Amino acid sequence: MGAFFAYSSQDKELMSQINYAINEINKSQILEITSWESLGINGNFIPEKIFATIDANDVFICDLSLLNYNVLFELGYAIAKKKKIWIVLNQNIGNGKSLYGKLPISSIGYTIYKDGYHLRDNFFSELPHESENNIHSYQTSIDKNLVYLKCDRNEAPTEKVTSILDKSGIPLKVEDPYEGNQLLNWFLEFLPNSYGIVIHFNARNNDEFNSIDAKKAFIAGLAYGFNVKSLLLSYDDAEDAPMDYKALIQTPKNIAHCEEIVREWIAPLQEEFKINNEKYTGYVKDKKALSALSNLILGDHIAENEQIDLIDYFIETSEYKEALTSRQILFVGRKGTGKTANLIKLTDTFNHDKRNFVVVIQPFGHEFEGILHIMKQVLSNSEKGHLIESIWKYLIYTEISKQYYDSLINQPQHYDFSEDEKEFVEFYEKIINSLMLILH
Repeated sequence: MGAFFAYSSQDKELMSQINYAINEINKSQILEITSWESLGINGNFIPEKIFATIDANDVFICDLSLLNYNVLFELGYAIAKKKKIWIVLNQNIGNGKSLYGKLPISSIGYTIYKDGYHLRDNFFSELPHESENNIHSYQTSIDKNLVYLKCDRNEAPTEKVTSILDKSGIPLKVEDPYEGNQLLNWFLEFLPNSYGIVIHFNARNNDEFNSIDAKKAFIAGLAYGFNVKSLLLSYDDAEDAPMDYKALIQTPKNIAHCEEIVREWIAPLQEEFKINNEKYTGYVKDKKALSALSNLILGDHIAENEQIDLIDYFIETSEYKEALTSRQILFVGRKGTGKTANLIKLTDTFNHDKRNFVVVIQPFGHEFEGILHIMKQVLSNSEKGHLIESIWKYLIYTEISKQYYDSLINQPQHYDFSEDEKEFVEFYEKIINSLMLILH
């Protein structure tokens, strides 16, 4: 029995302590531990050799004192390959302990150590190679979905990717950084049997640790281990991307290139979904006929993940019916009380009337932070009520304009634009082009 030990190369003292513990444990001949450093060929490290070594061993040990994208990718890979896992953290080096809770692996326990001697002693005390992990006791969903990890930058490339996936027809399971963090069990349920996964990295500053991108690195490794079709996109230049998945990640040159990459990748998945859908249509009808109760769909606890199925099982409440006839209505409640579900159902209902143009506005968390920042700067020199009203009007008008523009340019080629529509499209594109010049 053997083990592979993954750890960061950012701190020499940390590496020294780990190497001491590895040597001491290997001397005991209880377990032969291979470190990533021992896999070097003339100073170069080949990712394939790392994954082959993980495959060849029964245990995966990793140090997350300094949370490292490569180590997290390898940890995800090892979990997918059902290796025994032992995670350690140095109490005196790095901020891994404080950031650990932000990762999907927060449900997995870890061992604290203070130096190489302590790490060695903890190993002999816990004997992780003899323990049984409960990480692998999960149930995979029989439903096939497309998993999507959104970028936390709500800008044009993110919107383009989201739009293409939303309109692909394939059921989506979305992990939105502003809608709360999903834990490991969620990914273990939906990922192995999925059509594929799209992971959109931020990568704004590769030198600064980004806990959201770190989570995505771990999930990318999990998908790689499960052999799930993956599309890894980087918002910025991926030249300095982590070694383990540098060859897998793509950086679109512009919006058009981004659209080309996503559409080319998703096309075969759409065909696979179409074939599967036709095969199971008859099966689903027979299954529903057996018993209405046995097919009762309770739905996902996050309404955004059930935007297609929710319409079928939504129960019309008095609040929903009131919203249909009211000029304006406000839903207030804690998370999970049905605010988003009502929004999705109302949007679908109003969209059935072609006279309506429905605009759904869901500001991201960082957008509100930007608004507050602007208000603090100019509030002292402005009339408070007028300023707040103006900001909201600006946000609403621009969002309506953007969504109306998107609906026009997505019309079929034979669609005949009215003069007002042509004028609006020209005006919108003129404004966007001007903004792009200012930003660049």
